[in-house]
Amino acid sequence: DLIEISNSLDDDDFSLQVDPLAAKESVTVAPRTTAAAASTN
Repeated sequence: DLIEISNSLDDDDFSLQVDPLAAKESVTVAPRTTAAAASTN
């Protein structure tokens, strides 16, 4: 049981590590696109 719990915790940590990276990418890309559109207008 302890092994199963630690495995599930590792999986959760992995997904938590991946999601913030994707969030950072979308957050950094979106403002640039908005700024480019604003400067074009």
